[in-house]
Amino acid sequence: MSTVARLAGAFFGLSIAVAMAQDAPPRVPAGLDPGGVAVAIIGAGADYTRPDIAARLARDGEGDLVGWDFTNNQPRPFVRGENPDAPQLAALMAATPPPRLVLARVAPGRQDQIALGLRFASATPARIALVTAEPGAPLRRTDLEGAARQLPRLLIVVPADRVAASGEPRSDRSGLLVVAAAESGHETSADVVVHDDDPAHATGPSGTAAAPHARAATIVTVLAAGLMSSDASLSVSDVRDRVLAQARKSGSGPPVLTARTIKQ
Repeated sequence: MSTVARLAGAFFGLSIAVAMAQDAPPRVPAGLDPGGVAVAIIGAGADYTRPDIAARLARDGEGDLVGWDFTNNQPRPFVRGENPDAPQLAALMAATPPPRLVLARVAPGRQDQIALGLRFASATPARIALVTAEPGAPLRRTDLEGAARQLPRLLIVVPADRVAASGEPRSDRSGLLVVAAAESGHETSADVVVHDDDPAHATGPSGTAAAPHARAATIVTVLAAGLMSSDASLSVSDVRDRVLAQARKSGSGPPVLTARTIKQ
């Protein structure tokens, strides 16, 4: 092989290595586990290099992030650019007390990865799993209830627009809460409806619009995390019951929570 060919080959190999390094997710900032109730976000991942997010990451004994990227099968669930989960992350970090975050990044339209994310979350300190991912086709309630029965440590919270409307009987004892925004047309698939009368919930930190159902599900997640924080002995079923007990029942529809007046 000529010298020119060898140099060209070496340059090509170096170019690939540089491109791979540039595309690799960044290192997780050093830190310690912040404590508190752990909430898993099954969604788009996060820019964990931001100090506010880094400060709330669930970490192991070595200080490494507890999370996984199922889109690339590696342990850094990093998202570049605009993040559809930004409003939900902002709302969780603004909660009192704020939960610690377990990140499970999944690809849009991949219900199999959502299932993997839930199983992953159940093996972490997470007590609540908020599904923000777009599933492609609507999720079946029977599948979600089956996952909740198999993962009894997790309260699974899902926005109603991710779930297929169904007349099938529901289990009142499963650790599943399907949450709809009020006056949205998705109430029939919901366990609880949120009337969001607090304008502070409408946008993320940079004015990003928050989808109504995802916002409603995040409000319920914050409420559930607060209940768990105040009494660590509560089971998932206990927390689900207490969330529903704070809702106002009217007629044959699901009970309604009013965001501004939720009392933990």
